[in-house]
Amino acid sequence: MTDLAASFILKTLHRTRGQNIIVLMSGGGGNGKTWVSVAMASILADKGQKVLLFDGDLGLANIDVQLGITPYHDIGGVLTSKVPMNKAIVSYRTSGFDVITGRSDSHSLQSLDAGSIHLIKDDLMLLATHYDTLIVDLGSSSNLMTDLFSMDVGTILLFCTDEPTSLTGAYTMLKELADKGWANKVGIVINAVSSLKEGNRTYYTLVKACDEFMKTPPPLVGIIREDMCVKQALDNRLSVFNAYPDCSAVKDVQHLIKTLKKE
Repeated sequence: MTDLAASFILKTLHRTRGQNIIVLMSGGGGNGKTWVSVAMASILADKGQKVLLFDGDLGLANIDVQLGITPYHDIGGVLTSKVPMNKAIVSYRTSGFDVITGRSDSHSLQSLDAGSIHLIKDDLMLLATHYDTLIVDLGSSSNLMTDLFSMDVGTILLFCTDEPTSLTGAYTMLKELADKGWANKVGIVINAVSSLKEGNRTYYTLVKACDEFMKTPPPLVGIIREDMCVKQALDNRLSVFNAYPDCSAVKDVQHLIKTLKKE
C-alpha cells in the first residue's frame, strides 16, 4: 500500500458523522460501479456486518434488476410521503444485506428539487447510524444529490475504466470535486481492465491529466480486473460474490475493501 493510500485511509477513519458511508460514483455510465456496490455489500454482510445498500441513481436505478427483486415500496413512495424511509427497506436474504431501491422505471425521479434531496439525505444519515456500513450507488452525473452527499460521507470511490470516454468523465468529476474542496475524500477505482498493470497505467493517465488543478492526486485504492463471471452473475440476477466467490473480480473487490478498512 502506498503512502498516499495510507494517508487517505487515515483521513477516512478519523471522520465522525457519516464515516461509515461509502459513495460510489463515476463520470459516466458503463463503469460497473453498481455490480461492485452489490459485491461490496455481499462481502461485508458475509463478514458479519449490518449493511444497507441505497440505489441513488434515481431514474436509472438498476440494483433491483441486478438482484431480481421487486420491493413493495421504493424511494418514490418516500418522496410522495406515502411511506417513511425505513419502510422502503427490503432485505436481500441471498446475501444478508438490506436494500433501498430507486426502481428502474421511476423516470420522474431524475429531476428532484433541493428539498426532496435534503429529505433523502437526512433520512439516510439517520439510517446510517443503525448500520455498520451504508453504501450509496450514485448516478453518473454531478447534480444536487452528488453535492449533498459529498459533504458528509466518509469515503467517495470514483470509478473509471481504460475507455477514453470514461477517463474524460472521471477527469471532469474530479475537477468538480476539487473545485468544491472535496478531493481529499476521493479514492480512485479502476474497473474492468485486463490486468493490474493496465489498471495502474490507466490510473497514472488519469492523475497526470489532473496535475493542473490538483497538487496531490487522489490515491488508487482498487483495481478490478475484467471477469466473465460478472456478466454471468448479472444474467442470473445474482451478486457475483454469491455466484462465483472465488473469481478474480470478487478477489479484487475483497482487496478493495481491505484497503479501505486497513488502519
